[in-house]
Amino acid sequence: MHRAAARGLVVLATMGLGAVLAQCSGSEEPAGPPAPAKDAGPPDTGPPDAGGAGAGGSGGVQLAPGEVATEKADGEEGIELTLATPSGAERFIAVLFAANVKNDHGYAYTATVAAGPAEGAGGGVASRSAPAPSGAAADVRAGAAYSRGCVRRMERALGAIAKLPPGRGMVPMDGDTPPVEGEKRDLEIADGNGVVHVISAEAVRVTDRLVVYLDRTTPGSGDIAPADLDAITAGFGEIVLPRERIFFGQESDVNGDGHVSVLFSPLTYEVAVAYFNPWDLITDPEIQPAGEVTNNQEILYLTPPAVIPKPYNTPAAIIETMAHEFQHAIYFYRKYMMNDQLWKAENVYITEGLSALAQDLSGYQAGNFYVTKHALDNVNDFSAAAAFGGSSGYDPKNDGALRGGAYLFLRYLYDQAGGDKLDADGKVVDTEHGAAWLQGFVGSPEVGWKNIEASTGRTRDELLADWYAAMMIDDRGPEGADLSPDPVFNYLPVAKCPLTDRVRGTSMFLPFHGQQMNGPAVADIADADGTVLGGGADYLSFAAAEAGETVLTVSAEAAADLVVRVVRVE
Repeated sequence: MHRAAARGLVVLATMGLGAVLAQCSGSEEPAGPPAPAKDAGPPDTGPPDAGGAGAGGSGGVQLAPGEVATEKADGEEGIELTLATPSGAERFIAVLFAANVKNDHGYAYTATVAAGPAEGAGGGVASRSAPAPSGAAADVRAGAAYSRGCVRRMERALGAIAKLPPGRGMVPMDGDTPPVEGEKRDLEIADGNGVVHVISAEAVRVTDRLVVYLDRTTPGSGDIAPADLDAITAGFGEIVLPRERIFFGQESDVNGDGHVSVLFSPLTYEVAVAYFNPWDLITDPEIQPAGEVTNNQEILYLTPPAVIPKPYNTPAAIIETMAHEFQHAIYFYRKYMMNDQLWKAENVYITEGLSALAQDLSGYQAGNFYVTKHALDNVNDFSAAAAFGGSSGYDPKNDGALRGGAYLFLRYLYDQAGGDKLDADGKVVDTEHGAAWLQGFVGSPEVGWKNIEASTGRTRDELLADWYAAMMIDDRGPEGADLSPDPVFNYLPVAKCPLTDRVRGTSMFLPFHGQQMNGPAVADIADADGTVLGGGADYLSFAAAEAGETVLTVSAEAAADLVVRVVRVE
């Protein structure tokens, strides 16, 4: 049992220990930067005053509001932390992080709060505990109903592409000539059963960067209203595309036409609202497989607005979706093709988190907020082992928590790298901090944790411990202020994009679309389920047991590699 008091092994940290994507609504917008937090912390559910003397506390860790104490199990099963609680009115949140990320197995724990001192505490002292589950640790992850046909399609394509021989994939092509508006060209697209169709696609809009095609073969495409087509073309071509080049890197140009194509077809909706197909960039005819769509160009597949239910078919919602899918195209090219490593596998939730970050950085995020809130509300279902480890595939049961959690982690890394700045005209004027980190992250030949650690210069356990604490501390102070001045425990402030009037960035207490984020879900210590996922964290609130000292005791399987961080919130 590890014990910590004022001169123990505790690290006090005030200045640093180191909707739905596919149906994202553009009909409403967040109400700007966060309003004062509606909830400055979890409700006061602490035990009655134990009747202490009010003095003392000299042997416990002294924490001011916003300060953090950290203790690690270091291979042992228990942690004991004595906190100075001179007034008896102090309130805390404990972050229990299972640093074992080898898998997302659930580890049993017990957590108890009692009046101090730890040795020989007498009877009648207020005590609360989280019971360990009976029997083997159960898998308590809640399911998230976020079916993603585009992710499944991407998984299948990447699995097949990974088997291609090294040095093969893209071959030089004669520069293609973009069509003129009104011209029709044959393009390939698959239906929901994977059957490839050749359709006649009309170029309904051609700019110096973009070609927008409309399926004229499949019934139900309809026409896109001219004003909507103008908005989609301008939003993606003039805002999203140049910004994503800055943040993620230049996309490929496999057919040499200098354009990105967009195909609106009802067949897309049989797979997903939108998707990117990696086979379109594999231009070597000798290795293009039969039965796969191979259009030999940069192309995004979208559902026509007439097919998408309202209010998810607005131009802004469609542009947000395009921002998400375009990141996938850039990532595939820069991570796999430029590094000649088509065989390499990345965790699908790293790529999904990056595409959610693209929605944010592009200035069009709206549907992104729903997934973020889902992740915060279901934080106990998130595991860094599942989201960032190995080449884990799509998880339909926990997709919402993993997708939103991956975004929150990558946005945290972006902010820790310094973020970015836009001028009054919406131009990105700071590319030396967050943008430089992100381009390096995307372009590196490394994947998974190796890439995360190499790009940040920090260890996995340090990053996760700080991030889990930051989600609890960010904007939790009075009236939405930072609870801690330490930047490692905060996201950068959100700001509105001058071009889209939408919020860029995130806050744990962000109001949006008539809803409110309320930080990661916190359980009273007496109500905790007693299981923490490997690579995950549980958040437990407790109040001082008495005026004097309060002892927090946490016991868990040694294999969990438990790290406990206690934040004083009041």
